[in-house]
Amino acid sequence: MERWEEVRQAIIDLLRELKIEPEKALSLYEIGIPLVPKGFSQDELVNALLALDREASSRFCPTTACGY
Repeated sequence: MERWEEVRQAIIDLLRELKIEPEKALSLYEIGIPLVPKGFSQDELVNALLALDREASSRFCPTTACGY
């Protein structure tokens, strides 16, 4: 598995674990706090989130405007 696929799968697994619905806006903190300690960089996570957003699998809120 390529690194990008590994990061993408880690995010999807986390979203499923947290039972986050696709239409829910996300904060990077919700993804980064559990995944950065597992060895994923913030840049990798942001890039994968943006790619998932383009796939319409999720919605990513890059600012604190999401209410977090």
